[in-house]
Amino acid sequence: MTPAGTGPLKAAMGQHQVGTSVTLSTRAVYFDAAEGNRETQQEVAANAGVLIPAALLDPRRPNPERTGGGARVLALLPAMQRYPLPYAPLTELLRTLAQLGGAAAAAIPVWWEAARPGDATAVLTVLKETSYPAPILLGNVSGETLMEAISVAKTLQGQIHLATNGLRGVGEVTLAVSALGAERVVFASGAPNRSLGAALALIRQSAMSPEDTAKVLGDNARRLLNARPGSGGGS
Repeated sequence: MTPAGTGPLKAAMGQHQVGTSVTLSTRAVYFDAAEGNRETQQEVAANAGVLIPAALLDPRRPNPERTGGGARVLALLPAMQRYPLPYAPLTELLRTLAQLGGAAAAAIPVWWEAARPGDATAVLTVLKETSYPAPILLGNVSGETLMEAISVAKTLQGQIHLATNGLRGVGEVTLAVSALGAERVVFASGAPNRSLGAALALIRQSAMSPEDTAKVLGDNARRLLNARPGSGGGS
């Protein structure tokens, strides 16, 4: 969600027949996580059935939010927000979430930026230290970081998935699906800051079967989020 609100995202969704998208406020990323997450909830409430709320967890701040106030996805952006991995405040935060046990927050999937070399490996270390149980989607991976993310995902086969935002060329899509299986590759676009059309074309032009394409473009996200089927994938 940009400063212009969800208008650009919804316009792109309509143009490319995407039924539902996960959205995160840029205010949460660049200014204040709590305020931005509330903004996301307000936008989602006004667009029920079209937008799914994500909430940013910012471990750099005192008393960071722990559940995102009803978010369906939690986001961690260590490269964008310039903190290292492992990072003691983040480890403490995830350990607290894991200790919630049967609470709903403990089952919230995490979209985890792994853009820098070494980040995906550090994710594995943090997960082992905290026992955070929910699905992890590694995003913003490409090139050398893609191979690292694939290796890490193979280590925790039941938990770690790969998001497609950041993948460059159909060769990287094919590599990810071949290495992990289509069930563990989840479509993400970064729209509206990135082209939703280009992100969709990258998946549709790959050599996947129609069944595997459907899994990547929407079925996997619905399974992870327990979302109801819609007319398209998430972004």
